[in-house]
Amino acid sequence: MANQDSGEVPTAKAEEQGDDSSLSKKNASFSGLFYAADKSDFLLMLFGGIAACIHGAALPVFFVLFGRMIDSLGHLSAHPHSLSSQVSKNSLYLIYLGLVVFISSWIGVACWMQTGERQTARLRFKYLQSVLRKDIKFFDTKAKDQNILFHISSDAILVQDAIGDKVSINLLIYHMK
Repeated sequence: MANQDSGEVPTAKAEEQGDDSSLSKKNASFSGLFYAADKSDFLLMLFGGIAACIHGAALPVFFVLFGRMIDSLGHLSAHPHSLSSQVSKNSLYLIYLGLVVFISSWIGVACWMQTGERQTARLRFKYLQSVLRKDIKFFDTKAKDQNILFHISSDAILVQDAIGDKVSINLLIYHMK
């Protein structure tokens, strides 16, 4: 695909001069993944990131609440009425936490998947535009043995997977610690 760091597409002039390094695959930087993002995408990533952080922070909170419930079982075993109310209160906290986890995980996944779809569509469009701008001679010489549509599709799927899944999962795991 194009060089994501600078946003430039290899020109036909560079290809005519025999500069094959512009056609070789290069790894994109982390910020290069978000090359095609606009303000709406950054807003979606912000909300998705916050939701993923909330989802990740829920596991330590769960351990604290579960520990309180176990403590109440041990300390209040002599008083069955207060034991019942304390366990009910802690159980209700766990249910609330479950609802928060459900909502935050849904929002996080929805936001990151949406921004991944939007950015991938933009990248495909830009890549197709750059291919269509090429001189017809390029397709007879350099691109004769390359399946351009396959590369557009496979690269776009990799970018979408990186933006939509891997970034949000990394945020979630980082905030579980």
